[in-house]
Amino acid sequence: MSAATAVYNSRKNTGLGVRSWWAHAALVIGSFVLLAMSFPNPGWSLLAYIALVPLTLLGMRSRSRRSLFAWTYVGGVLWWLLMLYWLNRVTMGGYVTLSFYLGLYWPAYAFLIRLMDRRTRWPKCFSVPAVWVCLEYIRAHILAGGFGWFCIGHSQAPYHPLQSPGQVVQLADTFGVWGVSFLVAMTSGMFVDMLTRPWNKSSRKWYKPSPAMRSVMIWLVLMVATLFYGAYRIRTTPQSGPTIKTTVIQTNQPQDNRQAPTSESIAADWKRALEISVTAAITDKPDMMIWPETMSPAAFNARALEYYRNAPTKEKGYEQFYYQTEELASRMNVHLFAGAHAKSDWEFVELDDGRQFVVPQMRYNSVFHFTPRVGQSVTRYDKMHLVPFGEYIPWVSSVGFLKNLFMNYLSPHKIDYSLDAGQKLVVFTVPVDGRNVRVSAPICFEDTIGRLVRKMVYDGSGNKRSDVLINLTNDGWYAGSVQAYQHTQNAVFRCIENRVPMARSVNTGISGFIDSAGELGNWVQVDGKFQEVDGYATREMIIDARQTFYGRWGDLPMKLLLLATLLRIVFASLVGRKML
Repeated sequence: MSAATAVYNSRKNTGLGVRSWWAHAALVIGSFVLLAMSFPNPGWSLLAYIALVPLTLLGMRSRSRRSLFAWTYVGGVLWWLLMLYWLNRVTMGGYVTLSFYLGLYWPAYAFLIRLMDRRTRWPKCFSVPAVWVCLEYIRAHILAGGFGWFCIGHSQAPYHPLQSPGQVVQLADTFGVWGVSFLVAMTSGMFVDMLTRPWNKSSRKWYKPSPAMRSVMIWLVLMVATLFYGAYRIRTTPQSGPTIKTTVIQTNQPQDNRQAPTSESIAADWKRALEISVTAAITDKPDMMIWPETMSPAAFNARALEYYRNAPTKEKGYEQFYYQTEELASRMNVHLFAGAHAKSDWEFVELDDGRQFVVPQMRYNSVFHFTPRVGQSVTRYDKMHLVPFGEYIPWVSSVGFLKNLFMNYLSPHKIDYSLDAGQKLVVFTVPVDGRNVRVSAPICFEDTIGRLVRKMVYDGSGNKRSDVLINLTNDGWYAGSVQAYQHTQNAVFRCIENRVPMARSVNTGISGFIDSAGELGNWVQVDGKFQEVDGYATREMIIDARQTFYGRWGDLPMKLLLLATLLRIVFASLVGRKML
């Protein structure tokens, strides 16, 4: 064993330790800034490749476990408070609670890397991405359905129509966003190896490079292979073939008009939406038109229509919105996908201050498919993955006094606003030129959940059952914020993972199209603005017949990585010496 290797294996070199508070702070701030700037805005995606270097070095070299936990947890909480600032517009309690929970993943990473560094011989070019991506995967699944935003791989997706998707993100059709995250984090691991592993060769044999050079070579091979693969997948993306002409409608309805509507605001918003839809249908003659999430002020299911005819509230007569929508689809000869609620089982509710309301006990966030034929049965999909705090109250909803505490002190609403989750996937069909185009419709943040969208597109045998995705969203909650761009990055991955195009219709923006290679185009804009404007955009969506490894096998490779990493961590915890 060479002297260089001996020095590397020793943990007694106190000169390498991080002791002072300012050194801890500097390293945490380094990763904080690099990670934050990797996402929009400013979205400098190349910074993500080195963002984990400071945090990893701190985990390896900190001389105080107490300081390591304190600084990484504070840094993690502050990072999530910054990145999720737009969430406080919906629920301050949920925003703070979620940030303090997500902040735990930073010290978890630091301590696991510390353990892997001291108890295993894994190079950082493997242990860094393995630990980081496994934590991302866990974060995306546990507690109230998980929270999968801001995976480090998401930073590589385009979020503006002037940006191209690039080759690296094409890896998602094989390993999902996890594969892209792995490659990005691996780059940080390689740089850590370059800084901490010996460059001296332990052997004179030419085919046995130094530990640092081995990491560089492994990273280089995987990166070059990814770039070649990505270029191939982009080049083979169909530019012609079967299409479906689609129009997306973007409304600009302030959230106040939905939360506290007046008869005047309802009438004005509805009139404007119909005007845009009619203009788009006459001008572009699409096969399919998409409205934003819950654009209708009325529920569209049969039991709701029956209730409106004799409603004891100002909702009496709301069935007119349904019949106007049906008439529009027929008159314009277009398949119209309308966002609206489905409601039933109304009951009187009295608040502590004496006010009374008539509230439906069953409420769904739904998409309704109106065909050009009046009277034909309207097909409906109910949103299956509800947003915690925004669409239901997690953890405390079944405990009466805790739920009351939340409603009284942490919620802007005094009446339970919880929605019911849909129970089944629905694939719509739109006939175009003698063939049926199959359409699935993730609602709102459902297009940020890879495992759900995969089930919408692929059946259990790995065959495609959907040709096109349409996303109906209301971003009026976050109007004008960077959230819309971050949401777009998530949607890009769903298109690449499954090789399907997507049309996105979003209240207040951003609305437009994503092709099956992740290319953005045809965004609704007015005078260069994409947000807080209304209008429409139309595009011939090209159907991509390619099937993907991810579509067939889903997260199986990620689960195998998680299993291998967990086993390695368990063995490392039980053994007090460095192992393979």
